[in-house]
Amino acid sequence: MKMMDYINEQPAVLREILDKRKNVAEVFCRKFSDIQPDVIYLIASGTSWNAAKAAAPFMEMVLNQPVFALPPSRIGLIWGRKPMVLLISQGGKSTNILAAAEKTSEYSQIAMTGSSEGKLNTLCDAYIPILCGEENVGPKTKGYTATILTLYVMALEAAKKTEILKDGTYAEYMDMLTSMINQLPENIKRVVQWTEQNEDNLKELKTLYFVGKRQGMDIASEGALKVMETLLIPGMAFDFEEYLH
Repeated sequence: MKMMDYINEQPAVLREILDKRKNVAEVFCRKFSDIQPDVIYLIASGTSWNAAKAAAPFMEMVLNQPVFALPPSRIGLIWGRKPMVLLISQGGKSTNILAAAEKTSEYSQIAMTGSSEGKLNTLCDAYIPILCGEENVGPKTKGYTATILTLYVMALEAAKKTEILKDGTYAEYMDMLTSMINQLPENIKRVVQWTEQNEDNLKELKTLYFVGKRQGMDIASEGALKVMETLLIPGMAFDFEEYLH
């Protein structure tokens, strides 16, 4: 399997997550209702951290409370009277995320991994699967999008259950997510076509800059990482205003 094979699997993976959202979000909904956290921490590294950063603003908006995305190296004081910690790792066994689990063990913890056998699962109070399936290449792609959507549906289901979110608004979000998934195969096709049309110029690139606003900045970070992982050339991500500066 090549990286492109996994990219093409994304529509089916995301559709499964959306179809199974009640089961996927069940653990988070229960913990959210029981604990009633006043702050949520998403702790991850690499692609998982980029996914957490991209999902955090949406989770904040839907749940109406602070959501912080941090890498393990930046865990300092955990704020809030009733914090909830989500530790995210597609493989569930990286040493930095395991160390983060031990460092935050006094708080309510949920492991989010792509493997039911990940060691991280055994260190936390609860486990939520990332239904991305197998992805045996270094640069993760479907794991990234699957993590974002999983965090989205967790927030939506918890907000609906606790009546933070009204049924009509919830339905609108479901329609938007369904539309996004349905359009993904065509979007992938168009990106491949554009890349083929510009292949000669792309081969000459020595550095790539990714610029975005708001959540676009967080998505740009993943684009920069993928360029460095796959092309082995510098990729840099900037917030739009910072790029202008």
